[in-house]
Amino acid sequence: MNFIPKKRKPFKSLFSTRKSEGFFKSLISGHLINDDEKFREFLRLNRHQFNFILSLVKEEITKKPTLRVHEPISPEEKLALTLRYLATGESFRSLAFAFRISHSYISIIVRETLAVMKQKLMPLFLPDPSKVDLKAKADEFYQKWNFPNCVLAIDGKHVRIQCPTIDVGSFGRGDSGIFLKSSMGQQILNCTFGFPEDCALPGTDIKVPHVILGDQAFRLHKHILRPFSQKSAKGDNAYLGKNGKIFYQPDSEEPPNANMTSLASESGFLSTEGIAVRDIFKDYFVNEGAVSWQA
Repeated sequence: MNFIPKKRKPFKSLFSTRKSEGFFKSLISGHLINDDEKFREFLRLNRHQFNFILSLVKEEITKKPTLRVHEPISPEEKLALTLRYLATGESFRSLAFAFRISHSYISIIVRETLAVMKQKLMPLFLPDPSKVDLKAKADEFYQKWNFPNCVLAIDGKHVRIQCPTIDVGSFGRGDSGIFLKSSMGQQILNCTFGFPEDCALPGTDIKVPHVILGDQAFRLHKHILRPFSQKSAKGDNAYLGKNGKIFYQPDSEEPPNANMTSLASESGFLSTEGIAVRDIFKDYFVNEGAVSWQA
């Protein structure tokens, strides 16, 4: 029995002009490709960054011609469309008018392209901490920021989403509660994160644990430092966090369900150890660890 492909619905005239009037052809390829500043302004990446990401995802997002689709949308256009969506948060219906692609197919393109980008980029820019040489990271952190025994810095980012059908949220919505219940937070609490052995601060014989730096949203722990509260801050206290800013428009995806466990019984002990470690660092930074530009 021969398979007879189902006849496709005819293109609407709006989408039939994609190759000549769509943003990728008329604007990106026609103008922005030769203007570095405008290219970056439009896609939030320069051409070299665009080509780098394209080299990683091109093979996976390239579609071969079929009986139904004789000329598939190019990987370059798919990536440009996805980056424009991330840069602006425009609705798929709005992007459909600009790129001359139906909003339903745009949703498929964006979902598939983002999945490949995550697969390719996360190992490069967000590697599994268990596979990172934390001692080397601590040395690198000290050379760059004059902060010894620090393996990394963390911050929370609140992402706006459209309300799901049932908003169960997260038990303990603060950054600290959510972080400590994450796989990484659990490894820290269970002493399985792989911190290097305690070592002395430079110029002293005082051994302290290796730490992660967070802002005031995170709970003190022997391996997690946070700055002094504004109420008790003094001139010799340093701010320890660095904010990472990545802005997204509300995401309509449903949040995954998860069982959260209470850590209230541990908080007193963890804070006591954390305060002791933080005080050691405080004394170090106003004595042996002071730098010339420190106020």
